[in-house]
Amino acid sequence: MDGWQPDVNVLDRSPIEKRKRLRSWREITGITLHQTGIHGFAASAWPRATCHLGVHSDGRVYWVHPLRSLIWASDAFNRDTVAIEVAGNFRGDESVPTSFWAGGGGPSQLSEAMIAGLRRAIRFIVDEAQRGGGAISHIFAHRQAIRGKSLCPGQQIWRAGGVWARETLHLSSGGPGYTRCDGLPIPPAWDGVAPSAQGPAASFDVSCSASELDQEFPDPDEENCCLPDEPK
Repeated sequence: MDGWQPDVNVLDRSPIEKRKRLRSWREITGITLHQTGIHGFAASAWPRATCHLGVHSDGRVYWVHPLRSLIWASDAFNRDTVAIEVAGNFRGDESVPTSFWAGGGGPSQLSEAMIAGLRRAIRFIVDEAQRGGGAISHIFAHRQAIRGKSLCPGQQIWRAGGVWARETLHLSSGGPGYTRCDGLPIPPAWDGVAPSAQGPAASFDVSCSASELDQEFPDPDEENCCLPDEPK
């Protein structure tokens, strides 16, 4: 990954007012994974997305906001993580056909090109943090930070990005059951736990899209009030 940069740079087209302040790399210790909740998400929409990096449906990685910028993307993970958004409307649980937002079209499927793009994006953040004197130690699902985002990022994205990063890059997702504020834990099915060991079924709210509440587009002008607990 030496010298690799995201495929499409839209930094000069994304609204600078979304960038609340510049963080030091010492403040940034994690990555939060998201889905846009829109099947057929248009390439032209990336400059309006509230994320640092975006993975498009063709696998190209978009650079939307500077990695060190604090933006309102990840609720209780805003302050100390970098947000990666994946284009599509994905199921929360692949064994439940209706576990996606009905208003977003689809459901979407994660292609090999998108998986490769997502992993390049993760490695890019890890490498940039190291170059800046910091260290990325954690990777999270957006649902862990807020109850209203139970589908975010969905089983496919978490398996391809979150589980892969834990196994390959030795990142942590906070330990079993880890959440912040009113977030929801990662479902056992997302982690590939055997059904007999899964316990109660995870809950999925399909009444709104994975990105409708803070939308990844609108920009509420207040910082999430929840201070993070220390993940394991």
